[in-house]
Amino acid sequence: MNHDHNKLPPTRPPHPSYPVEVRDYAEGDWVLRESEERPVFFVILTGHVRIVKGDQVIRTLGEQDVFGLETLLLRTASPFAVRTATACRISCYGEEALDYFLEQQPRLVRSLLASLIRQLMAASGRIMGAAEDFLGEDTGVLFFGDGAVIIEENSIGAEFYRLVSSEGGLSVSRNQVEIGRILTPGEFFGEMAGLLGRPRLATVRSVGTSAVQRFSADALDLLLHDYPELATELIKSLASRLARTSVRLADPVGVGN
Repeated sequence: MNHDHNKLPPTRPPHPSYPVEVRDYAEGDWVLRESEERPVFFVILTGHVRIVKGDQVIRTLGEQDVFGLETLLLRTASPFAVRTATACRISCYGEEALDYFLEQQPRLVRSLLASLIRQLMAASGRIMGAAEDFLGEDTGVLFFGDGAVIIEENSIGAEFYRLVSSEGGLSVSRNQVEIGRILTPGEFFGEMAGLLGRPRLATVRSVGTSAVQRFSADALDLLLHDYPELATELIKSLASRLARTSVRLADPVGVGN
């Protein structure tokens, strides 16, 4: 007897862009616990959440903001906890979704970058008073001699940069006082002001001879589409910096120094 008619049709695997979970939270619910390890990231669909470190609220996020990329990309436990400030609907995505967005949906990647940058701008703005080190289609490597200015504080420019190599790193100064150095090849800088069209927060100078790659913010969508690995590096750089900022904001002694 043929029982094929009783067989269930084969199920298709979920599309990589689909969220792992979409969940409604009541006010005061915990979405993510500090030190929790979850290889996912979250997008707020409605409502607001608070980013918390210990007993201190670091910042509040709203609709279309993203959190959790630090844990996913850096393969570390969450440096903070997340608790709802209002009733929320939040979608949760796995690593496959991020890979898909990087390859197929550059506009969504731009939204992720924008959320990270907004959070960094807000966080670093709180720290800047304490002297913290945050600061077309054409891409090219530029060479700078010792003391040459790559970015000037308060200037406007639609470019962001990545360090290729340097003899002594790149000095970052604010109000003519050095507040840090960019030392790691591959590290991005200038992206917050470049992508948002805001004045530069600091001056960046070459210490010794340096090679720097320049990217046009106007060509970001094209770059994200053609070079998804670049988007991965940029998001990872922003996520890492955001994690460090979050920890620093929760340390009154560190912020005061």
